[in-house]
Amino acid sequence: MTKLYVAYFINTGLLIVATNTDMTWMGLPTDLSGQYTNTNRQWTYVVGVPIITIMLINVITLFSTALIGYIVKKAKEIALSWRAIL
Repeated sequence: MTKLYVAYFINTGLLIVATNTDMTWMGLPTDLSGQYTNTNRQWTYVVGVPIITIMLINVITLFSTALIGYIVKKAKEIALSWRAIL
């Protein structure tokens, strides 16, 4: 679970923010650098909303995966108990 969390963190947070950050001060060419030096209203629309959307999708998929696994496990238990009765 920790590896999955680290992968989500890197994919969601670091990559999106790093690709949209102005890093010309580090010596990167302008075509490899983003356009935002600070957070503002435009940054929120371009960078912030996709981050929040991805985070919500991750929460929903992780929860639904666990829920489906639980339902399948219970269904198997019920099927095996019916099989033992017959």
